[in-house]
Amino acid sequence: GPSAMEKKLRAELIKMTVIMAVLIGLGIYAHEFVIDGIKAKMALNLSIFAIFAVAAGIAFRNVLSLRNEVIALHALQVDYGERAKRPRDPYARPAIVFREPELLGQGYRLIAEELGKQDHLEIGADTVQTLLHDVDQRINDRKSTILYFSGLMVFLGLLGAFMGLMKTVHSVSDLIGAMDLSGSAGADSFGRMIEGMKAPLNGMSVGFSSSLFGLMTSMVLGALERCMTSAMKTLRNEFEHWLSNLAQLESGQGEA
Repeated sequence: GPSAMEKKLRAELIKMTVIMAVLIGLGIYAHEFVIDGIKAKMALNLSIFAIFAVAAGIAFRNVLSLRNEVIALHALQVDYGERAKRPRDPYARPAIVFREPELLGQGYRLIAEELGKQDHLEIGADTVQTLLHDVDQRINDRKSTILYFSGLMVFLGLLGAFMGLMKTVHSVSDLIGAMDLSGSAGADSFGRMIEGMKAPLNGMSVGFSSSLFGLMTSMVLGALERCMTSAMKTLRNEFEHWLSNLAQLESGQGEA
C-alpha cells in the first residue's frame, strides 16, 4: 500500500484542490459582483485572474511532479537496500519507468552514478548535508516564484485602487467646476450635480473591485504555497532520513 509519505503528499494535493474549489464556489455564488467588477476594469482584473491561474498551475505542477520523485527514491532505496531485500530476479516484475527527478536532482544523480560504479556506496555526513542543501535550495526557489506572483497580484490590485481614485478626483473636480450657482439655474444645477456624481462613484467601484480581487487571489495563492512547500518538505525529509541512515551504516561498516 502507499507509504506514509505518499499519504501525506496525497493529503496536501487534496487540500489544494479543496482550496481551489472553495474559491471557484465563492466566485459562482457572488457571480454578479464578480462580473460587474471585471467589467469595471476589464484588462486589469482579467490580468489579475490570469496571473493567479498561471501561479496556481505552477503550484499544482510542482506537487504533481513529486509523484515521479517518489518513484525514483523508492527505486534507489530498492537498488541500494540490503542485499537480502533486493529482488532475486530483477526481471520478474515489469520495470518501473520514471524521469530523472528535478527536486532531488544532483544528490540523486550522484548516488545513482556511485551505485553504477561499485556495489556499496560510501557517503559521509558532510556529503549528506551538501546534498540536502541542494534540495532545500530548489524548494526555496519554487517557493519564492509563487510568493513573487502573490505579491504581483496585490500590487495590481492596488494599482486598480489608485486608478479608480484618480478617476474619482478628476470627475469630482470637473463636476464642481461645471456648477453654476446663480439664482435661476440653482435648482437645475443641483439635479445635474446628482447626475454627475455617478462617474466618481463608478471610479471608486473600479478601484475597490481590483483591490479585492488582488487580495483574494493573493491570499488563496498563499494557502496553495503552504501546501506545496509542505509536500516538498515531506519528500525532502524522507530523503534526509534515508541518507542519514546510509551515512551511519557506512561509518559503522568502516569501523568494523
